[in-house]
Amino acid sequence: MRNGVAILGTLLTALSVSAADSQLKYVVILTRHGVRSPTWDAAQLHQYSAEPWPDWGVPPGNLTPHGRQAILIMGAYYRDWLSSEHLLNPKGCESAGKITIYADKDQRTIETGRALAEALVPGCGLSTGFGHGTKEDPLFSETFTSDLEVALKAVSIRFDSKLRAQHQAAFEAVQYILGVVLTAKSIALKGSFASGSTLGENFQLEYTNGMKGKDLGWGRLTRENLFRIMEFTPSIPI
Repeated sequence: MRNGVAILGTLLTALSVSAADSQLKYVVILTRHGVRSPTWDAAQLHQYSAEPWPDWGVPPGNLTPHGRQAILIMGAYYRDWLSSEHLLNPKGCESAGKITIYADKDQRTIETGRALAEALVPGCGLSTGFGHGTKEDPLFSETFTSDLEVALKAVSIRFDSKLRAQHQAAFEAVQYILGVVLTAKSIALKGSFASGSTLGENFQLEYTNGMKGKDLGWGRLTRENLFRIMEFTPSIPI
C-alpha cells in the first residue's frame, strides 16, 4: 500500500500478560493519522479558486493542532477501555513497557503516534518508533512494482462517458464553493475528477478541523453540500 494513498498512518500494539483465556489478552489498533493540512501548497491551491485558501498554520500535509487534540481524545478513550479490561494500569508508568507504537515516516503519522503515547500513559515518556529518511517503510508501503499500463487500462474502463454526468451535482457543489468552474480536456486520471477529488478532500479537512466562517469554504461550505462532494472524494479521519 502506498503511503499517502492507503495511508496506514500509525500502528499501536498494546500487550497484556493475562493468563486467563476468558480475558482480553492483547489489542492491535491500526489507525490513520489525525486531521492534517492539505498536501498541496498555497500556490497550487490558489489555481483552483477565486479567493485565497485559509492559512492552516502548519506546513502542507502536517498534523494540525486540532488534529492532535482529537488524537489525544481518542487515546484517552483507549486508555479508559484498556484499563477497564485490565490491560493497562491507569496509575503510574507500569504499563508503558507493555505498549509498542510504530508510525510511518511522515510528520503527521509520527506526531499522531506521539499523541497516542501521551494519552495512553501520560507523563511516562513512551516513545514512538518510525521509519527514517526518504525510503519507504515496507510495513506501510508496497514492496512490489505495479504494471502502470495495466493499472491505467483498468481505471480507464471505469471512466465512461456518463460518469461526469452521474456526479454532476457533486461537481456543481465543488464549483460553487470554489467560485470557479473546473475544466479539463478529459475526465481521465489527470482530469476534473482528479482535481475535484483532491479539492473536495480539502473541504472535508476544513470541516473536520473545526474551521469557521470564511475559513470554511469561504463561508459556502455546509454539511449538506459536503456530503454531496463526498460522492467522489476519499474518506478522511476525521
